[in-house]
Amino acid sequence: MVKAENELGGAGAQVQTDASGQFHVDSLAKARFTVTVSSPGYLDATQEVDLDTFPHAYLVFTLKPAPGPNGAPSGPSSLDPTVSAADLAAPPEAQSEYKKGRKLLLDEHKPKDSIAPFKKAIQIAPNYPLANFLLGTAYMDDQKWGDAEDALNKAIANNDKLGPAYLALGTCLNAEKKFSDAEEPLLKGLELDPDSAEGQYQLAWTYWSLGRWQDADPHARKSLSLDATKAAAHLVMGNILLRERNGKDAYHEFNEYLRLDPKGEYADATRDLVKRLDKALTDAGIAH
Repeated sequence: MVKAENELGGAGAQVQTDASGQFHVDSLAKARFTVTVSSPGYLDATQEVDLDTFPHAYLVFTLKPAPGPNGAPSGPSSLDPTVSAADLAAPPEAQSEYKKGRKLLLDEHKPKDSIAPFKKAIQIAPNYPLANFLLGTAYMDDQKWGDAEDALNKAIANNDKLGPAYLALGTCLNAEKKFSDAEEPLLKGLELDPDSAEGQYQLAWTYWSLGRWQDADPHARKSLSLDATKAAAHLVMGNILLRERNGKDAYHEFNEYLRLDPKGEYADATRDLVKRLDKALTDAGIAH
């Protein structure tokens, strides 16, 4: 429900959003209005608009789940990113298919099985951001990068505040070694969700892969400050420290990577590097 109230007490308006989450209000007086969007289970979102100065205005609202009785969100799980009006406007049949897919993907860890219900939800409601987002992550799990890109771009097109979708798109592009293309969505995603340890790591990896290790440094450090168990971030940090000629700290970062991921993709090469670093530090008389 969308309600526009004139601050002077004059005529206002009350409308419902359409199937894509959009709304249109005509014939309002030239005055300031408070526009409020409401939906059961979500906090009201409010913005002000001055039609006395500008005769037309375009507003975008993002709704957040309201706290339940115990303080937990009563809307979607915290595993879900920000819910938009377009998500709330999806028909019940589409929301039902979305919930099936979400359960298969996030609760039962069956990404391949989740694809069909997500696609059915999108067939019913093409402008369904969360369904497109989770479809993209399901494709990523199956390493179908092109399909993942398409779904994630559709999610972003219908909700440009969907931070996790930008981060997932950047991650997808990194996996395809499209590092120059990955920078922009990762920066946008971190603007919306700066405390994503994975997002910070992915941007560090982007910059490292582009040879911009100085730019990678703060993002690798931020990732580890948010999640010290992220093995790959320790590996990137170790390489950055080597570039900074800080072999002692690099040695510790590489060892932490091996502790956290002893069978990782780069484990064997890192063990060889640790041995060489150990000898170099010992020969230089540096305690480590």
